[in-house]
Amino acid sequence: SSRLSLGRPARPFRIDRRSVAEATAAAAMVAAEALTAAQAQLSDARAAGDRRQEAKALLTVAEAELSHGSTVAALQAANEAKTLFTAQEDRSGLAGALLLAASAQTKKKAPQAALSSALSAVEIYAQLGDKVGEAKAWQGIMSARIALGKYEDALKAGEAALVINLDLDDDAGKAYTLLGIARAHATHQKPQKALKAGTMSLETFRRSGSARMEQAALDLVVQALLAMERKEEALRQAQSGVVSLEKSGEKKFAAMAMQAVVRSHVAKEDFVQALAVAERAMAVFLELGERLLEAGMLIEVAKLQGALAQLTQAKTSVEEALSIYKDLGDSDGQTQATEMLGAVEEAQTMRDKDDQAEEEERSLLQQVQDAFKARQGPEFRELLEKCYADTRITAKMAEEFLQPLINEGGEAVDFWMANQPDDPDEGKHWAAKQSERMAVYLFFRWTMMGYGPGFRMMQNVYRKGLVKEGAFLNEGVCSLELKDDAEEWEEKAGYHPGLLDCGLQVGIARGNPEQHSHSDAAWVDPNN
Repeated sequence: SSRLSLGRPARPFRIDRRSVAEATAAAAMVAAEALTAAQAQLSDARAAGDRRQEAKALLTVAEAELSHGSTVAALQAANEAKTLFTAQEDRSGLAGALLLAASAQTKKKAPQAALSSALSAVEIYAQLGDKVGEAKAWQGIMSARIALGKYEDALKAGEAALVINLDLDDDAGKAYTLLGIARAHATHQKPQKALKAGTMSLETFRRSGSARMEQAALDLVVQALLAMERKEEALRQAQSGVVSLEKSGEKKFAAMAMQAVVRSHVAKEDFVQALAVAERAMAVFLELGERLLEAGMLIEVAKLQGALAQLTQAKTSVEEALSIYKDLGDSDGQTQATEMLGAVEEAQTMRDKDDQAEEEERSLLQQVQDAFKARQGPEFRELLEKCYADTRITAKMAEEFLQPLINEGGEAVDFWMANQPDDPDEGKHWAAKQSERMAVYLFFRWTMMGYGPGFRMMQNVYRKGLVKEGAFLNEGVCSLELKDDAEEWEEKAGYHPGLLDCGLQVGIARGNPEQHSHSDAAWVDPNN
């Protein structure tokens, strides 16, 4: 079923968008001021024919574009600056351009290119004796190696940066490096180490008043606590961080920190509170004109609304996010929103089927009740058998439904006992209860992992055993349709890469809560 009983749904959160339109426009102008000023400096330098100033202005443009989220434009500006600095033999400027290029390449998901740029930068800074620049370059190397999955190498780069920061007595640099080290530990599933390094960086950023880095460190600390199943502590840390940023007047970063609060509530399965916090953050982003952040939070809101079976609201939220991504020209965001919209529509289809099944069950139970009252034994028995065979109605549910009539005693009890069908659980200890394929992958998408078409290889999914025996005593069984699209996988791996993944996926069948019915077509040999 697509319905989840998670308590009373949150009250729909309504925002009068017209009332904040002017504030949104003004905030958007403020957000673009740095980029506009940098582009103006670049135009002036080019008009004056000053190549040195042009190169410096290009670095400023690259920084502004990177902050604005335009990684392609940032990389283009950084590459142009590299060319100019090289022509002028300005090695310090070249190293700075290489570092900016590395940052853009990492965000652009080109970590190998980022690593090459950062290694070139660290070599130049070391030759120049620029310790501050060298430490930043090692941090860039660490980020690239984390993205490449090179855990040990990333830690070595972080240690090199940390040694320099300690020699320089640079607290800010040390905190930034510790945050990178914490990320490396978190990526490599070392939450205890990530928590230690992340907490140290968080404390330093909080003292220095660096709101952006404080929020980033807080997010990582909460992530580590949740990985260690310390959910209450994670929630307290997240809420404390939001309060700290709000007191500092940092509305944007406080709203970003609310994402950690949302994740903590979700970990505790308190989706109602999670939705309330997500909607609050979304309202702040709307007020500040942070459209990209607003779209991202709309996606988060839609997920939570889906978990609460508020599918109409979820669809509206996703459509709003998609509209924003289209306005911003964000292709990745559009892809994410489109996939989410598909998930919502699939969930709506499943709920419609569920509603139809419930209506049929109600009608069938009414017929059972009428047959009981009329003491029509053969018809009553036949209807009960149909309930057990073709619906989700169990013997226990039917008895509870008819209990007021059975409690009349005497003839009613005798009629009930005399017209019972055969044991509905007979033979089902080895029966295979099939799960609907679309429902399985829809459940994955809502709760843990959104498998793409290339990973949906399970075709028929079954639970062997009874619900009442518990998921740990049942077995999951599935048939696969393996896609032969991995080049030379037989020679390299010896087995199809999808086998292991589906071996993990099929475990979900053990938790199928539906009872067996006589119409279950698939049977498993009890001797196997």
